[in-house]
Amino acid sequence: MKKLSVLLFLFSMISIITFAQRIQVVHGPTTVCAEEADFYNAVVSNGMFYNWNVTNAQSFLPSGNFLDVVWGNYSKY
Repeated sequence: MKKLSVLLFLFSMISIITFAQRIQVVHGPTTVCAEEADFYNAVVSNGMFYNWNVTNAQSFLPSGNFLDVVWGNYSKY
């Protein structure tokens, strides 16, 4: 019985995993200013979720298919 419970638990964990697809469209500004906030969103497919990753941000707050970003002061010497 214990093996069956473990097997059912593992099956339930596997069945909820959704393979990510490429985001087709991200809406938001393409020109940004340092230390200013911008808002982005992605088109959502049913049952999908997005893992946002932002480079050169001072801070960012993801929430589902929405993202708030405060851009950092980045300069290359």
